[in-house]
Amino acid sequence: MMTSASAPGGVKANLKAEPPTPPIPAAADRLETLLAEPYATLGDAVRAPNDRRAAIVACVSEMEKRNPTPAPARSATQTGDWTLRYTTSAGTMGSIAAWETVAGAVTDVAQRVDAVSDGDVVNVRNEVSVSLRSRADAVGLPLPPLALLGVDDDDVLTLRITQRFESRTQSRGRLSTKLLTSDVELRSRRKKGGGNEKGGSSERTIGSFRQPGTGGLSPKTQLVTYLDDRWRVIRDDGSVSVYRRR
Repeated sequence: MMTSASAPGGVKANLKAEPPTPPIPAAADRLETLLAEPYATLGDAVRAPNDRRAAIVACVSEMEKRNPTPAPARSATQTGDWTLRYTTSAGTMGSIAAWETVAGAVTDVAQRVDAVSDGDVVNVRNEVSVSLRSRADAVGLPLPPLALLGVDDDDVLTLRITQRFESRTQSRGRLSTKLLTSDVELRSRRKKGGGNEKGGSSERTIGSFRQPGTGGLSPKTQLVTYLDDRWRVIRDDGSVSVYRRR
C-alpha cells in the first residue's frame, strides 16, 4: 500500500550495522506509550483523537532531530520485520478504509525489509491482512456463497495482500522506491471445534491472483528520517509513517 520515487543514484557503500546511539528516551518511550493502545485495528490519523495525533507528531519530530543513525537508507539496521503503527498517508488510509467498509477489519500491516549487501538496494515486502466478515456478519452486503469451495458461512476468511518493492538509495536518507508486484490471496480457516482438523491445519488457500499493472507504476521518493533498533520513520509526499520492530 505504500510506494515511493525517481531514478536511483548515490555512491555504493557497504552496509554497516552501526550501533545506534541511544535515542531521546523520553520521546521514544512516549511514542511507545501513545501507540500502546490503538484507537482501532490500526493506529491511523483518521481514527486517532486530535490530541493524540498532535502528541504523536511532536514525539516523531523530536526523535527526527536527533536521528541516531547517520545514513538510515543505507543502514543494515533497517533489515528485519516491522509493523505499521501510525500513518498519515492518504493512500494507505484510503485503502484501509475501503477494505474495512467492503470486506472487514484490517488486522495487520506487516513489513519485511532486507537491505542488500552492496548498500544500494533495499527490498521491501508488505503484507496486509484483512479479516473478512462472515456471511452471517455481512448485513446488507451481497457476499457470494462459498459452499461450492467447501467454505461454511461462519468460517474465518482472511484476505492477504502481498506487495514487493525495490528501493534504491539516492543519498544517506533518501530512497527511490518502486512497486514490483501485488498479489492477493484468500484463505479460509475453520473455527475451532468445527469440522475434522485431525492430521493437519484447518487453514487453506481458496484462491489467489496477481493484480495487473502494478509493475508499470512510477517510482516515488521516500525519506528515512529516523531509524534505531525499535523505530523506523518514513516520510513520503508530505505524509509520515511510523513502523515498530516486531
